[in-house]
Amino acid sequence: MQTDEGSCEHVAEFLAALSHQNRVKLIALLREGPKTVVELSEAIGLSQSATSQHLQILRGYGIVGVTRVGNQSYYSIADQRVLQLCKLAQQIISDRIRELSEKIDVIKFVS
Repeated sequence: MQTDEGSCEHVAEFLAALSHQNRVKLIALLREGPKTVVELSEAIGLSQSATSQHLQILRGYGIVGVTRVGNQSYYSIADQRVLQLCKLAQQIISDRIRELSEKIDVIKFVS
């Protein structure tokens, strides 16, 4: 099976944009609806500057978008598929934890 190096690189970069826990937190918060940088930064406990930097990375990959209303900017999920991707990742992690837990239970009985 041949792979397209450029395609693999783009996928890796996109997934890297999602690989920071604060960005995942931002996505989870934005799932509830549009929010300002102030609201988001207070919710995750980051400075507005750091929150803005994370949002810019997500925005660069089309994960979030921004709408300006007056002098306020509201961020929201731009592509709903990213929520499906996060949910799938969560399911994979849950399954893996369950598998490891079962292995640990077997070890307890063997000892």
